[in-house]
Amino acid sequence: ANGGSQASFVGGAYAFPPGYAYEAFAIGAFLPAVFWRSEYFVLDWGYYGLWAPPPNAEWIRYGPDLLLIDLDTGAILRVVRGVYVERGYADPDALPGDPPPPG
Repeated sequence: ANGGSQASFVGGAYAFPPGYAYEAFAIGAFLPAVFWRSEYFVLDWGYYGLWAPPPNAEWIRYGPDLLLIDLDTGAILRVVRGVYVERGYADPDALPGDPPPPG
């Protein structure tokens, strides 16, 4: 198991900070510090079938994905892709405000 369920959840509105758009991050990459803020933290990680973050790490909602990051460096420790399905994010390259995909 990778520590995350493969289920999809309907998420609330998500807006990237100005100048940022979705990029598929991998373990070992570094998430920009603008995302290390409490409004992106996922505190109900158990609801998503995830384990508790280790000390000084947090689960971060990043568009449709959840990332576990080290809060000192921004290093990505785990990636769970496609957790959220929402209007405008069924296609991870869609922009907020785009019409929902057909279907």
